[in-house]
Amino acid sequence: MVYSYSYSLPLPLIALSLSFLSLHFSPTYAQSTQQITLNSILPLTLSSTNPTISIPLPSSNALNISVSLCSLPATNTDTNGGNGLPTFTVKNGRLSNGTIGAWTIELEEGIGIWSGGTDGGSATLSLDGGGGAEELDVEVGVSDSAPLHALSPSLPLLPDTSSTLAILFSAPFAKDDHKSPSFPNYTLPSGNITSFPDPPSGADKQEFTMVFIPTGTTDTDVRIGGALARSACAIRRAGNNTAGAFLGTSAATGTAVAVDNENTGSSGNGNGNGIKANQSLILRSFNEGWRTQWLIEGLTPSTNYTAWVLSAGVVSGPVFGVTKSDKFACTLAHSLPFCPQTSYAIPLPPPSDGSATYTPSNLPSSVTDTLISSISNFTTLLLTFPCGRDVYSFKQTCEDCQEAYRTWACAVSLPRCAEEIALPSPPPTSTAKSKASQTPIKPALLAHPEFPTRTNLSLTTPSSSSPTPAISQYIELLPCIETCNAVDRAAPPMFGWKCPGVDVNANETYGVGFIDSWDGTVEGGGTPGVSVDRWGVAWCNG
Repeated sequence: MVYSYSYSLPLPLIALSLSFLSLHFSPTYAQSTQQITLNSILPLTLSSTNPTISIPLPSSNALNISVSLCSLPATNTDTNGGNGLPTFTVKNGRLSNGTIGAWTIELEEGIGIWSGGTDGGSATLSLDGGGGAEELDVEVGVSDSAPLHALSPSLPLLPDTSSTLAILFSAPFAKDDHKSPSFPNYTLPSGNITSFPDPPSGADKQEFTMVFIPTGTTDTDVRIGGALARSACAIRRAGNNTAGAFLGTSAATGTAVAVDNENTGSSGNGNGNGIKANQSLILRSFNEGWRTQWLIEGLTPSTNYTAWVLSAGVVSGPVFGVTKSDKFACTLAHSLPFCPQTSYAIPLPPPSDGSATYTPSNLPSSVTDTLISSISNFTTLLLTFPCGRDVYSFKQTCEDCQEAYRTWACAVSLPRCAEEIALPSPPPTSTAKSKASQTPIKPALLAHPEFPTRTNLSLTTPSSSSPTPAISQYIELLPCIETCNAVDRAAPPMFGWKCPGVDVNANETYGVGFIDSWDGTVEGGGTPGVSVDRWGVAWCNG
């Protein structure tokens, strides 16, 4: 005999049973724990098998905890309407008002920072990748001082390029140990400074990563305003994954060590694409401080490039530049101790010794003799004033005056070559109080169809020490009028230094209204307020 039974569970009991089954039989993942050292950056990878990581935090009254997302998920697998990005939570963190709780670190352009205290070693940072199939690389930094991930307010400087070379400077990172002279032993540097001073202790160990990539290739996420624009590890990855890029790291002078480029599969300088960079320390002015300089070779003519300088998790940049056309005949000059701010192309053909650029070792004496003599004579005249004993200005000294004169003399004696380029649209807006017709709308360019007639240009006459004549046809970027005005402000009044009047003919020999206002009354009130902007436009030589 067969018996048949029919039995129905109550609906609440069915729901409870399903909940029990879901709780006990759904996939679970173990939470891993990672240790981090104070004042260090820890790279981590979140994946489907390692979706959650817990990091115990050191006990401190004041910590800066920073996170950096190195990449974005290719697809958003979050079915709950989220953005598919990891979440970062500080647990048992204490704010400055004493509140203890769990705090989510919000990301802005790829990085997030939480500042507060931790008690008794119970605080943790929890990273939750959401269990997606993709691997996501992140960085975590814990510091008891400044955040280890940040966007620097100071930009690198890309002063000039040639067809295949570029010069890039880091932002100033170390003050010089220079001590100003004093009476009665008031001495000034000679006109012919033959070498840069020794950098301060530790400056040669400052490590930077320089990323230099063709603009508009694989840099979408790290562009200004991009989802990862502030993430140093994302920018490194963009440099590593971009053909025609250079990604170099070095803590000393010499050749920057290039990182393998995944697109080429080659190692060595320039990621296998022929690009290399030589690195050195440069002091462009005492007030500015020390910078790292890179001379980048092997670039493509008429190509836009984007550059960053990274210091661990701190991002400086980007700045932009464009290489000149393959018809550009001028040659870069740089690293000149007697003209420390000269880092641009001058109207001379390449050096006869086979070098790609001019430095003190190969710049013809016919170029430098008159310039150095002028600086030396001015210095002698300046020291006839009782410098350091008598005060002629509460803001300026004889040392300031000599430095201003050196900058001006180099700018007018070493003309800067340029090419006409398409300007950003719309052009920058002037903040100067000047007539609309006086507002500059393009760089201060002057064409030289034949040998220049300006008598202060020592590049015009070939000599036995310079058998190759200067280039006779080129476009000059005129000196900024501010180089002349700086001497006027710094010189003793009895010198009677005068600059051309802006209402007469100053714009025939100088770029006017680019840094300061047209009439010079508003400092920084010109268009765009600088001589070289971050977008790669050089407005005047200064």
